[in-house]
Amino acid sequence: MNKISPIQEALCIRVPKVYDWITRQADIKKTFSGSQGLADLEFECNNGFTPEADPCFILNGANGHNNLGVNCDHLNVDCIITDAFGHPVDPEAPGGIICKEITDPRNRESVSVNLDGESTTLQKVKVLKKGFFVIRVSNGNEIICTSAPQSFATVEKFFLCAPPGTKLQCEISHFQCEAVLCCREDDTFSQLVVHINMCQNIQMEAQVKLQITADFCQPRQEIPFDCPAPQIPQQCFFPISDIRDISGKVCKPQFVSFGPNQSVTQVISITPTGIANVTLETISGERGIRVHCIAAGTTTAVVTVRNDQTGQTRNVTLRISCT
Repeated sequence: MNKISPIQEALCIRVPKVYDWITRQADIKKTFSGSQGLADLEFECNNGFTPEADPCFILNGANGHNNLGVNCDHLNVDCIITDAFGHPVDPEAPGGIICKEITDPRNRESVSVNLDGESTTLQKVKVLKKGFFVIRVSNGNEIICTSAPQSFATVEKFFLCAPPGTKLQCEISHFQCEAVLCCREDDTFSQLVVHINMCQNIQMEAQVKLQITADFCQPRQEIPFDCPAPQIPQQCFFPISDIRDISGKVCKPQFVSFGPNQSVTQVISITPTGIANVTLETISGERGIRVHCIAAGTTTAVVTVRNDQTGQTRNVTLRISCT
């Protein structure tokens, strides 16, 4: 008697399906010039100077002209990504940079495009990316001037496979923010230029339900404790399908059962014929099948198995190899 325990089961799972996926670099530049640019930055320094302080004047000492004309590389300038209140955030973490669709997902404009010589229809998707940064300036002498939070934003247009029901998934990676501060020869503010670069993964997704045949994962036994294996909830509505591999020898019939309270009720099909005969048989109260190899080769049979306790049935595919 050859008893075979269940191996696989048909599962219905809910997963995101990716309809389209592209990557693109986004570049943003912001410039603050002259007295208005300095006023917009609203610098505050930690040595007691009032708001709208001039970091060029404070950090260079204001003890006379530098005789170098406009100088853009003599101070330490850092660009820090923050929230609207100036608290530092990780730009690559979810929510660090706002990235969202600003078109109506229910009414995206369709555009016919030519891809690899074939015409296809894509949808126009507008994506907004925005966030905040502060500028921190120092000269290595423990005096630090920090700007008020400054906003940045950019809107880009993408042509994607984005049918109704799909949603934008945006992921920011490889984010860089660099700033250059230029001071005049009289140690006053001239200009601040900020360059922001980011890579973006743009995906259009929708939740779908898939039926797959898969093995269930089982944990290893922890030593020294002996924990029972977890119980897998039984299927309710979706058809259950098992697969069995059976090896047999010509002219040596074997009985196959499917475990306690499992009864084979019918043989649905066997393809191709002439390799093995599959018939219903009951031994010692177990209702299984008899597999009789009559020629060398492989064949596939499908039988119906009923759970005698629940009355639920499933189709089982038998992959029979005869030697």
